[in-house]
This record gives sequence, structure tokens and C-alpha cells, in this order.
Amino acid sequence: VANLNDSGAGSLRDAIAQANGATGPDTINFAVGLEGHTITLTSGDLNLTSDITIDGDIVGDDDKADITISGGGNSRVFDVSASSTVNLQSLTLTGGSGTGVTAVVQATSPTYSTLPVGVVGSTPTSFLGAGVLVTVASASEKVHVTSFGAFGSINNIAPTGANGLNLFICAQSVSTSVFSTDIVTSLYGLTAAMNARHSYGLTRVMTNMTPGTYLVGLCGYTTSSPSRWNSNDYVVDTALVTN
Repeated sequence: VANLNDSGAGSLRDAIAQANGATGPDTINFAVGLEGHTITLTSGDLNLTSDITIDGDIVGDDDKADITISGGGNSRVFDVSASSTVNLQSLTLTGGSGTGVTAVVQATSPTYSTLPVGVVGSTPTSFLGAGVLVTVASASEKVHVTSFGAFGSINNIAPTGANGLNLFICAQSVSTSVFSTDIVTSLYGLTAAMNARHSYGLTRVMTNMTPGTYLVGLCGYTTSSPSRWNSNDYVVDTALVTN
């Protein structure tokens, strides 16, 4: 993708059209110079009908979103065919409107340089990244959340490594501030040796949610005190709202 235009040569829409018409899977990248900018759609959503990866990591292989794609409040951002395998990487999606699938992707540095301490069995109330905002219009909609994070320990503070890390995918109601978690899709008792960092991923499907706006994403705490999780790299949260 060479420019920020909604359509025409060099646009994201044009690149997708070429990928849809090609045989086999394709990967779409963005030109250097587009980082930090937004592509705003003015002629409808982007139709993905083949196997496509769209990678928004422009400035380096750090898995952080370098470009935003906005529906402009007038349309969905993507319309994905049921027969397609689509991989959205390092993208911020915003401004989607309409029925069907709404997607939001947010990649950030961890909120905490040293992860917070909690008590075994407690409900986590700390998002480890920025999280993403989703709107649930009816109780029949499902929210699919996938989160990744990289956490570890460095020896100048934690010479024996780190332990007791518990990770969850959480949802917090914007109107009530109530947190919810799912212990089935959680990770407990994670450890890291001295000078080691590990990547972890979780997926959760939320159903029967009260209509409203929610902040969703990776949250957690460590049961070791003082916290020895002090070498943390990134958090990537992805949310899909489907009918």
C-alpha cells in the first residue's frame, strides 16, 4: 500500500482487490512513511474474499500497530467472506459502523513496568495493556477476544527470576466499572528464569453480555511480593463483535 487514499492505484482497497483476484494466500504491507497515519474509508467497507494477511507493522518487527484504518463512522471496516482465512496484524481499526463483524486491534507497551501484585483467587482489576473498547448492541452478539503479551524478569531487581503470574482476558463495563473474567481460559502460576522473557496468548469468547460498551483485553497480576516481573515488552489485544 503506497498511499492513504480510499481507492485507486496504491490504495489499500486496490491491494485487497488484487489479492482477492490472485491464486493462493497473499500478504499486504504498507510503505514506509505511512506510519502514524489513518486510512479513512469513504466508499464502504473492505471486502476480503480470499486468504489474506494485512500487516501494519511498518517501522520494524515489533508487532506494534503503525497504521490506523477507520470506517469513518459510515461503514464496517472489513467484510470477511466465510470461506476466507484472514490474519490482521499490528493494525488499529476504528470508526466501524453497521451490522455483522466489527473488529478492533490495539497493540501497546505494557501499562506496568513492573506487574501488579494480587492475592491468589482474587479478581484481576488491572489491564496489562491499553485494552480495546467494544460496543455490544444486543445480548445475542458475541465478543471474541485474543490477547498476547510478553513478560519476564531481569536480574538487577529479580536475581532469582519471577513466579506466580496469573493472566486473564477481562471485560470491564464502562458504565458500571464491573470486571468479569473467565477462569477456564486463564493461565496460572507462570514463571520466568532470570533474564528471560516469554510470550503468552489467550482467547476468550464472551456471550450473553448486557448491551453496552466494554473495555476488553489482557489483565492479570502476580502473587509474588515484591513483584519480580519487571522486563515486559508488549501487549496486543484484538476484539471481534459478531452477530
